[in-house]
Amino acid sequence: MRTSRTLIVYRRGIGDVLRASMLSKILKSMRKDSLIDAFVRTPVSAEILRNDPNIDRILIYDTYARPSERAKILFELLMTKYNLAIVCFPSGLLSNLVALLSGAQRRIGFVRDRLSKYFKPLLLTDIPAITGEKHELVRNLELLKPLGYSYTDSDKRMILYLSEKDYSEAEGFFVSRNLENFSFVVGMAPGSSGGQLEKRWPIERYAEVSDWIKENYNAEVLVFESGTDATESRSLQEMAELSRRGFVRAGGLSLGVAAALMKKCRILVCNDNGGMHMAAAVQAPVIAIFGPSDQDTARPLGTKSELIQSLHLDCCPCWAPEMGSINCSNAERLKCIDDIQAHVVIERIRAMISEAA
Repeated sequence: MRTSRTLIVYRRGIGDVLRASMLSKILKSMRKDSLIDAFVRTPVSAEILRNDPNIDRILIYDTYARPSERAKILFELLMTKYNLAIVCFPSGLLSNLVALLSGAQRRIGFVRDRLSKYFKPLLLTDIPAITGEKHELVRNLELLKPLGYSYTDSDKRMILYLSEKDYSEAEGFFVSRNLENFSFVVGMAPGSSGGQLEKRWPIERYAEVSDWIKENYNAEVLVFESGTDATESRSLQEMAELSRRGFVRAGGLSLGVAAALMKKCRILVCNDNGGMHMAAAVQAPVIAIFGPSDQDTARPLGTKSELIQSLHLDCCPCWAPEMGSINCSNAERLKCIDDIQAHVVIERIRAMISEAA
């Protein structure tokens, strides 16, 4: 009897992949003899999944790769016999086309764009209903309903599998930077994925909070950087120039090592970015600063996660994740995130440190 094979089609971002990280675990428990392939569109997404014991193969369709390399991935997809394809939320035309190309007898996904709605009878066999505003992680769990699976509260979490090498390198980083000499370390992730500047809290306030931490505690500040965004690099240089007491920069690390370092931090202060979801996935305490993002659909899901957002504005939130853009109608552009002052974040940090003492 031929082994069945399942394809999970993930979206691009780190947060997108982590919000769908329970799918492989649940599908493997439901279909123990089924092999599971992951189709991802960036090497970064593949790095998030590389240690997942439930995934048997990762197909990386990198849009920046040579045409021959992309063609090879599509050929592998076409030559593999799939029984089931799951398209993660919020799915677009490209993701739904991948499911169709897989040849899977059953293709489950949502319809979010006009072209997919027009071709939906061809692209998908099962389309769960979208009712109300729900977290994107919950939307992904709802993809399992057509298979007869009813998710529970224990399923509403993210998983990031780390290796012993990740933990070992994180420990080596701590020792090489003398971080073990401090009472604790506070992490900061002031960037945002894909150059989404609208999600970034002003860098001078990060510098102010960093100085306050070092002035009031025997603590060090560890600032995570992606190393792929020129705007982020300039911002961190500005932060270094504004900071009176300095900080340690963590760049050029694998995502696994970065996540292991976040787990060693007392708190991670961050924007709505991939680092936020990584920290929440490894159960590190998180204080997330939200501007135009919708906290109901994108907030960090972790037992120790808190969120700061200016909810008094009628126009907030306005971030449209399926479009990757905002529709800011406020006369003071991005007032939602500019309104959040450093003392608000400082008070939240103080309370979290006191609770952990």
